[in-house]
Amino acid sequence: NRVVRQNPGERNYHIFYALLAGIEEREKDAFYLSVPENYHYLNQSGCTADKTISDKDSFKEVITAMEVMEFSREEVREVLRLLAGILHLGNVEFITAGGAQVSFKTALGRSAELLGLDSTQLTEALTQRSMILRGEEILTPLSIQQ
Repeated sequence: NRVVRQNPGERNYHIFYALLAGIEEREKDAFYLSVPENYHYLNQSGCTADKTISDKDSFKEVITAMEVMEFSREEVREVLRLLAGILHLGNVEFITAGGAQVSFKTALGRSAELLGLDSTQLTEALTQRSMILRGEEILTPLSIQQ
């Protein structure tokens, strides 16, 4: 729950801010990352910075810890890719059109790519409920709130 919603003045998990502050430019571009203010999961509380924390130093500490734990470069990259995918997922917006529909495909497409998912299947998972009834799949549209 904390990933998707924070109280006013409260930051999300520190790893997200550390990622944005410390990731190398090449990977930042590859993961379509920018600044905390551009991500709904980070900007909704109005608090994107903490003067008592160096997000860049925190990122270096996390990377060092993963190296000590003998994460491979590829494993570290996959963790960072997952975090970026989560940030983009928070920017997916919905409109009502016979049920919830994704309004812009950019955030959804980026999230799907980074999470290794098919964007069409991700769209369906976010906008429809699937039930098996008597061996037959029944799809029900979800509302924006759902």
